[in-house]
Amino acid sequence: MLRKAEPVFPSYSHAQKAVSSPFRSVLTPRKADPAFSLVLHSSHFQVIENGISYSVSLEGQKTGFYADQRENRRIIYSISSSQRVLDVCCYSGGFALNAAAGGADDVIGVDSSAPALELAKENVQLNNLDPGRISFSKEDASEFMKRAASKNDTWDLVILDPPKLAPRRKVLFNDNL
Repeated sequence: MLRKAEPVFPSYSHAQKAVSSPFRSVLTPRKADPAFSLVLHSSHFQVIENGISYSVSLEGQKTGFYADQRENRRIIYSISSSQRVLDVCCYSGGFALNAAAGGADDVIGVDSSAPALELAKENVQLNNLDPGRISFSKEDASEFMKRAASKNDTWDLVILDPPKLAPRRKVLFNDNL
């Protein structure tokens, strides 16, 4: 459901003309796409993709919403029915939302960023998803997985989409990390 949603853009190319921000260069021109729309707000914008709404932050250098993952999110939606799903490095919950909307019995999203998880929780409400079937945990991914392994936790489907760990080759050889 769109609230205070002006203007709505039917494609990236329309949004690109209207948006002036640090992420403008990542918005690539496309033909009008009925599965995608963009709604601008003051510090957030709302993306509607394949019937699922996402609140995306305009604060910071990157939005965290990657349009190139659209088909992967659609696949997760299509294979999640009656599954237990773990979304590691979930950021604002894109894969987790699709799993829940696709009928997963239980979805857990894990991320170390509190602001990202606040967006994820907002996205659960935005899509009227059952908060009893989708939850989020603020935790380091490695620590979460170690603890889960020690408890023999299992899932039917695990999604691991980590952020870029080394932005440049030079960082790989930096002793200060």
